[in-house]
Amino acid sequence: MVITFYAIVVVVLAFFLLRRERLIPAVLIGFDGALLGTSFQGGGFLTWLQQWVGYLAAINALGVFCWVLAHRMAQARAVLDAETAALNERVQGVRAECDGLEGDCLEMGRELEDRKNLYELTRRLAPVMEMDALLVEIEAGVRLFFSFGSAWFLTVLGEDRDVGYDLRNSENFTTADELVEPKLLSKMTAAREIIYMPQGLFSDDDSQLPHGTDSFMAIPLEFKGAPAAFILIYNFKAAESSGPKSHEEYFEILTSMKNQFTIALQKALLYEEIESMSRLDPLTEMNKRWYFNQRLQEELERCRRKQSQLSIIMVDIDHFKKFNDNYGHLVGDMALKRTAGLLMKNLRNIDLSCRYGGEEFILALPDTSKQAARQVAERIRRQVANAQLDVKGEKVAITVSLGVATCPEDGAQSSDVIQKADDMLYRAKGSGRNRVCVYEPSVAT
Repeated sequence: MVITFYAIVVVVLAFFLLRRERLIPAVLIGFDGALLGTSFQGGGFLTWLQQWVGYLAAINALGVFCWVLAHRMAQARAVLDAETAALNERVQGVRAECDGLEGDCLEMGRELEDRKNLYELTRRLAPVMEMDALLVEIEAGVRLFFSFGSAWFLTVLGEDRDVGYDLRNSENFTTADELVEPKLLSKMTAAREIIYMPQGLFSDDDSQLPHGTDSFMAIPLEFKGAPAAFILIYNFKAAESSGPKSHEEYFEILTSMKNQFTIALQKALLYEEIESMSRLDPLTEMNKRWYFNQRLQEELERCRRKQSQLSIIMVDIDHFKKFNDNYGHLVGDMALKRTAGLLMKNLRNIDLSCRYGGEEFILALPDTSKQAARQVAERIRRQVANAQLDVKGEKVAITVSLGVATCPEDGAQSSDVIQKADDMLYRAKGSGRNRVCVYEPSVAT
């Protein structure tokens, strides 16, 4: 029993060593086990030798078997480890590929969003024909890609040259000098290229920008081959919906925006030209009667909502027929142009003017009391009388008569107020001309 137990222990120990490829210790243990095991047996030397050889053969056979088994298991384990390593490598490759695909999907998603925003910009700009609406759409279009501290539309062409309009509220405006220094404006006008200076990438010209500006861009817009306006953006950063991009990607977007805004501006300016041709009198460059009547109704409605006054001034050149007869129609046209120019010189941006008849003009002054309108009319009268025409070396004086009436105190409808102002005009002409008559119910005829 003891021998059996000992043999089991020796076999287990030998197998353990064989598993770890310790072949010589396993054989030695088997040899020692066999040798010691015979000590428990009786008999002579021959018997002992036979038993020892038998035990040695048995234990070594067992050792060889265990070694072969362990070797096979080690080979199988090595193959399994190699396959596992290869599989892990493939898994890592697939994971890297998935990460790459995920990045590509995100990039494609951002690119699709950008294209969607550019399409939305194009769609919104398509029906725009007037400048006020264009400024609103420019501000909305910029916000598709950027958030910003302030944004301005700076005109460098036409009557409003070097005036900047706040894109958030076009009624706020300032001069070009308040937005950019003349040196930078000259550089922008000459280059006609997008200036893109995000935070941390300012050029040597950052000193030419307003104090507190940490990022700046200028988008030039052209009309008939010359710079017409600039979109100026201060303190900008990427909009959340647009996502992070490289500077090259943003520059590409800005180029697309520039092209869209340029087309829209050109369309609006051409529309203004066509509209001006249809609504302006070609000689005096004052509004035609149909346009004046349309705008007058709009201003009357606005004044009613604000509960403010609107004054009408009727103007007529004195003795104009005699003037034409004495000096000719060309000189008469000069007199009309000179008078119209002086009239418009005394008007505000919100005031309306119109060539009402041959030598008759009408002015509409919103938010103006009767007393204020009297002062405007008197100033016009003096300026016209002092501005003599030079006709072949002869100084020829021009005078005008003016009539004033105010809504709503002199009438609720435009036709009523115009009629009363016209009555006062004829009162002025009947009273000796070159004077102002203001409608008063107590003296009305």
